[in-house]
Amino acid sequence: MKRIKNSLTSELSGSILLFFSSALAIFMSNSSLKNIYEKFLSISLRIKILNIDFSIPVSFLINDCLMSMFFFVVCLEIKKEITFGKLSKLNSTLFPFISSVGGMIIPAFIYYAINISNKNGINGLVIPITTDIVFVVVIMQFFHKRMSSLLRTFLLSLAIIDDIGAILIIAFFYKKSLSLLYIAIMIIFLILLKKTLKTKIKSVFLCIISLLILWILTLLSGIHPTLSGVILGFLIPIKHRKSISERLEKLFRPIVYYIILPAFAFTNMGIILYDISIHEIFNPISFGIILGLFFGKPIGISVFGCLFHKLCMDRNEIIDFRQILSVSFLCGVSFTMSIFISNLTFHQLETLNIYSKIGIIIGSFLSAFTGCILLNKFLPKK
Repeated sequence: MKRIKNSLTSELSGSILLFFSSALAIFMSNSSLKNIYEKFLSISLRIKILNIDFSIPVSFLINDCLMSMFFFVVCLEIKKEITFGKLSKLNSTLFPFISSVGGMIIPAFIYYAINISNKNGINGLVIPITTDIVFVVVIMQFFHKRMSSLLRTFLLSLAIIDDIGAILIIAFFYKKSLSLLYIAIMIIFLILLKKTLKTKIKSVFLCIISLLILWILTLLSGIHPTLSGVILGFLIPIKHRKSISERLEKLFRPIVYYIILPAFAFTNMGIILYDISIHEIFNPISFGIILGLFFGKPIGISVFGCLFHKLCMDRNEIIDFRQILSVSFLCGVSFTMSIFISNLTFHQLETLNIYSKIGIIIGSFLSAFTGCILLNKFLPKK
């Protein structure tokens, strides 16, 4: 119980820092501090190793280096849920899985329908399919005593499955030209690492060094380097709760929630608002994301979940679909993953990236507000 309480405290504190960092970036971008913010983004760290001298831009350091640690922690959490937690039993997983599939397909379809004639914008159809588990967990805590364990499990499972979907999308669709040589080297390294982890040599230091080596190999191979965290996260053994996986999650979790995610938000949320017009808000990209998050998510989750319940589940298992609809709106709260995918999609099209972030902010706010109103209305009063 103490571990769960500490976990929830870190998520609450982390979400406050995340919100504050985003607000600070927006404030600085729209005030006299704009030049200071832009200078921060233009900072490059100079590193000299032997006779090799190179510089790393701060945006690359945060978005491509440190975010691999975020994906590492996410995958450790997902693997734990698959092994011991909410996704360990097939029967309890199918309902949120089918619902989550609907919550991915419908937002993507809505975005595609709006941007079908937008040559550059069409690539952003995967942006509105993700859910921000940090904000979802925080919102859920306000209704924790009124939510049934079934509803809490359903909501958390949805968010976790959405994370898995986002990770798979990044892995298969956001890669550069591949280097077969470095991929072969990476495979050999992973085989050796897997054999090492099966022995009693399971130090935290070994895993940290492995993450660094794997990050370099994924970068050189043409795969997005943040996927090094995904690969290592699923490779770490988790035979029991008090394993090296638990120690790594305990070590990295505060770093991710208190430092990396706030830094990511501050670096990527510098949107200039005073120049934004109604036309830009209803630009096909931002409008597609708003509708995808605010309408697509709840419609997809509720319809697919309802159909699966009627066709495949025990009729005696009573589910209040007003509550399912309410939590499905919370799944439209998308931030970290959506912004990350937006940066990958529109990294050379800054204006389109700004339209995308406007849509993410508005769509997430509308979803959170509506979800809270509906939960307060439909949850039992206690």
